[in-house]
Amino acid sequence: MEALAARLSQLDTQVEGAIRVVMFHDTLMRRRVDLPALVRASAGLAECVAGIRLHSTGRTIRFAPDGGSVSGSSASVSSSAPIALDDEEIGTVWLERPGPPSPLDEALLDRLAIAAAGVVEKYGPARTTMADPTGLIRARLALTAWRLRRSGGPGVRRRH
Repeated sequence: MEALAARLSQLDTQVEGAIRVVMFHDTLMRRRVDLPALVRASAGLAECVAGIRLHSTGRTIRFAPDGGSVSGSSASVSSSAPIALDDEEIGTVWLERPGPPSPLDEALLDRLAIAAAGVVEKYGPARTTMADPTGLIRARLALTAWRLRRSGGPGVRRRH
């Protein structure tokens, strides 16, 4: 990956930066970091405050670029991205950058959201429809009922 980044840097510095963001977050995921470590590292890379909020718990984690925890509300969000798991939004990640966004903010937030979803899926708390057994049962029953109505199966009257 390093060789690819070096070759691409000759073509476009933005591409090299994006690849380095991907490599950075891939390394964090391989090291199985928790959410606070993920946000702390991302804040350092972005050189601004980074945050995450999970809808299921309402928990907010924010870190400054120097690695210190930040308390209070995140009033100055400059850019954000949803965290998705099983095609459901389970939270949000954001940057609090004073001034204009960096050209790599979008890539950084995208990778942070993917990494956060991986952490939540592996270690919890993940509450999505797909993770809820009753939700899966309801979805299966609805699909079965739809198939029976469509095929005119036993005991099902077709609507005219």
